[in-house]
Amino acid sequence: MFLFWDYSIEKIDTELHKNFIIERVISRGLLEDFYYLQQLYSKEEIIAALKKSKVLDPKTVHFCSHFYNIPITELNASPYYS
Repeated sequence: MFLFWDYSIEKIDTELHKNFIIERVISRGLLEDFYYLQQLYSKEEIIAALKKSKVLDPKTVHFCSHFYNIPITELNASPYYS
């Protein structure tokens, strides 16, 4: 898994690190990773993680808003991109 080059893959727990995994796949993953994410987590779990996230770039925020029908005001882009 190239998405998690900076972590030991054996130490990543899909439940414990759910928000981190969702953020990483949504922001840096390939289409096949995105499809796998939809199988791994429910739509509600993904939406909840996205609403908590503070590290997404504006383009990803807009995509998630449209794809998951989340009001843009409920998502936060990282201040790094401001």
